Amino acid sequence: MRVTCLAIDMREGFQANARWYLADAALAITLAASFALAARAKGFDASLVPCNFGNLMANALAGMAAFLPSPQEPFAFPASWAVTMLLLAYMTLGYPYRDLTGFGQKVLISSGRRLGWWLSKCAWVFMSVIAFWVAFIGATALTALVLGGNLTLSVSPDIQRVLRWNVLVRFDEGSFAAFLLCVPIGTVAICMAQLCLSLFIRPSLSYLATFAGLFLAAFYYHIPLLLGNYLMALRTPGVVGSGFPPLAGLALSLVIIGTSIGMGAWRFSRMDILEKEQ
Repeated sequence: MRVTCLAIDMREGFQANARWYLADAALAITLAASFALAARAKGFDASLVPCNFGNLMANALAGMAAFLPSPQEPFAFPASWAVTMLLLAYMTLGYPYRDLTGFGQKVLISSGRRLGWWLSKCAWVFMSVIAFWVAFIGATALTALVLGGNLTLSVSPDIQRVLRWNVLVRFDEGSFAAFLLCVPIGTVAICMAQLCLSLFIRPSLSYLATFAGLFLAAFYYHIPLLLGNYLMALRTPGVVGSGFPPLAGLALSLVIIGTSIGMGAWRFSRMDILEKEQ
């Protein structure tokens, strides 16, 4: 039952999201191209700020630096970073709900094996997030090569002037590589928590909760339990020399993933799936 359910989810779920993976790749290319245009428009040639993989990923995942409320520094929500995160969250929420209120519901009623259904959806969410980042990173790497850059991870000091960051770049390759690993696992945790929450409230409300969590992470820098803090390049030691360690983000992500799977299994085993359709 579990193997069959997983195979169906992989086929149906990825087919349902095919257009979103194209949007994902298009978003990565757009962010990379906008960086290249900004660098050249401000007079930075390729020797100062190359369109290499590291610069393009730092731009795409920049987020925002630590926000300290003051009249001189109004809050500016990191829109491009949030769009990437929210696109991923949206992609992973629709299919499980549609399956629960459609064909999957009939399978559940006939078999009664709820745990298999739930674990299959968790596996599908994990694979969907990884596929999202494979497409995003692949499109970014390809764009870097097209723009004359290379695939090195280095982040140029002058990127701060191109993107008007209010912090200096203190690049560390090992820490930045760990950050790039933390981002996919961290977003798995966010999407898994969102899926679990959708069993308690309506999926649309769980999506709003995801947005609220990202907003709070952007606004409240000093709360290490807000996972979004670990997913911003401007808050990782590999780019700015201080901030939230990627390994701590990975540990927090694994705790959230485990808790979400466990709580979701408990909730789903007791949930009236016919009522959920309402």
